[in-house]
Amino acid sequence: IMKRTASVVAAALVALAAFAQGPRPEKQDGERKPLTPEERIEMKVNFMKDSLGLTDEQAAELTSIFTKQQEAMAAARESFRQEMEKIRTECSASVGEVLTPEQQEKYSEMPKGPRPQPGMHRHHPRHDEGCRSAGPCQYPMPSQPPVNDIQQ
Repeated sequence: IMKRTASVVAAALVALAAFAQGPRPEKQDGERKPLTPEERIEMKVNFMKDSLGLTDEQAAELTSIFTKQQEAMAAARESFRQEMEKIRTECSASVGEVLTPEQQEKYSEMPKGPRPQPGMHRHHPRHDEGCRSAGPCQYPMPSQPPVNDIQQ
């Protein structure tokens, strides 16, 4: 009985901590909208304040620390994106030097981006509900081989 009571109390505390942050804003269609970085920081500091008994001064300092971290992370992501784009551009130029003009034209029309591994496209989750993209699905379903009706 003691173990069961402890388990129930632990589960209640976890649930309480999750709901103590309050409801997240919802979109008009009922889905939750993503939190802004400021909202995430506020939720994190409020959770820490409640859990750790922070003073208002500590909460303000943590808000400042987390805001600086978020800004630094955003700058690092942007720098990373720019570096990746530079690498892609250099690679594309190098590929173009190897190809004939006809091949270059075909290459420029090829879809860019990651390609699914052979055999993995069968598990694309949106085939049942249809892809969201305009135009043909980027991950077409493989044609099913005909069933062999040979009786033995």
